[in-house]
Amino acid sequence: MTTVHPNIKRLNVLIALLLMANLALGLGLQLRSGSPWGWVHFSIDENETWTFDHGLAILQFILFSVTTDCLIQRSCTLFNLHSQNTQLPRILVQFIRIMVYGLFALAGFILIYDHSIKTLIAASGAIGVGIAYSLKDFLTDYFASIEIQFDNRVAIGDWIEISDEGTTQIYKILDMDHRMVSVLNYDNQVTLIPNTKFISAKFANLNRQSHGCRRQIEIQIDAKYSSDRILPLLRLAVEHASKSHADIEDYANCLIGGVVDGNIIYLVKYQCSPHLSITDSNSLIFESVLRFLWSASISLEAFMCIEQPQEYEDDKIRRLFDLQMFGILKVLTPEELMVLGKKCSIREYQVGQNVVTMGDVGETMFLISEGTLEVCVPNSAGEMKPVTTLWPGDCLGEMSLLTGAPRSANVNAMTDVVLIEIMKEDLDPLLRDNPKLVDSLSRILADRSRHNALHSSSYDQDAADRARRNNLATQIATFFGFVRKII
Repeated sequence: MTTVHPNIKRLNVLIALLLMANLALGLGLQLRSGSPWGWVHFSIDENETWTFDHGLAILQFILFSVTTDCLIQRSCTLFNLHSQNTQLPRILVQFIRIMVYGLFALAGFILIYDHSIKTLIAASGAIGVGIAYSLKDFLTDYFASIEIQFDNRVAIGDWIEISDEGTTQIYKILDMDHRMVSVLNYDNQVTLIPNTKFISAKFANLNRQSHGCRRQIEIQIDAKYSSDRILPLLRLAVEHASKSHADIEDYANCLIGGVVDGNIIYLVKYQCSPHLSITDSNSLIFESVLRFLWSASISLEAFMCIEQPQEYEDDKIRRLFDLQMFGILKVLTPEELMVLGKKCSIREYQVGQNVVTMGDVGETMFLISEGTLEVCVPNSAGEMKPVTTLWPGDCLGEMSLLTGAPRSANVNAMTDVVLIEIMKEDLDPLLRDNPKLVDSLSRILADRSRHNALHSSSYDQDAADRARRNNLATQIATFFGFVRKII
């Protein structure tokens, strides 16, 4: 069933009432004077006495003009509702409506007063020129508004980028009237731009671009790190941001912008939705970039003035400490992390290589320092299908390492990757010496497995979480061969 637009429904009722009023008035005039047209037998001059029939003649022109106006509104509304590409601007519709009333007023003046068109034009020409001159600024803005909207270059709600005297500003269009264009910036400040100034400005409609709003950040990294290593990390960081945030697009152009004081300036160009402020979008990109640099143990000390202790000079220990903030290692103390760092190993895989095979019994886990991995599980037909991507800072295989459970998925390298491998015997002394560590690790694993549980149920969620943590803690203790102490 087709739903009638509320405006169309209102206009349909109004037009029907006006048509009936026109018909009733015409019949009344026919009965009074023998003609349905009120101006045929009556005319107004300065010496004639005003009568009821004169009022009916004027009322007839008013009804004609209002009825025509409603018909035009209905036609324009229907056109805009059904047109996919072109929309009639509101200001143009208003202009047409004003012209309709003006034409009916002119016709009424000519017919009721029995003047000729030539006489009327001659008499009103000088007045018209004077009025047009006095309203020239108003008319200039008015016609500029018609041009802006009729060209369909911008619409209400669009984001535009205006360049003026070497500066660039981004605004959202709030409204367009006969004089001004109202725009909103990222600080929620409203600015009014005259139509004549707006139409001459250099602007780009970001909503009409084939790509999103393009921006860039700069980051300085010590020149001791090869650009062949840094540039792929930056590209992956933008890709990670696009997967994590819907407003960031999967586009990255990373290049070298220069060298300053021994630091290489890297430019990271990206695309995002225009409604995202520059501060917010830059923050999202910086957050992802820093995560990838820290995971790869890329030192930022050159421009952040941070000194690392001498014992962190070993590459795997440094990588391990840089990865601590992201995942399962955050429950370890610096001393425990140092002990673990001396035992763990660095593993490198090339793109396409298998890292973990589903069903294998594994007693190792991996922390991703550089690169990305693809996790695949079988579908209903038994075919391996990718389900998620693992990024620097993520870990895999921790359930097998801590509980002895078989591998639950295939994991393959999507790019060249650098992993830190932690084996069961590396963690064994730490767990035996620190019973609280078992509970901390089980809590992290329980949080990760929560998404695989039912999302909505009648049971006590807190109790279910506690039970899941206790069960995992018992599995960890049993797998490592000691009795778990109840804390």
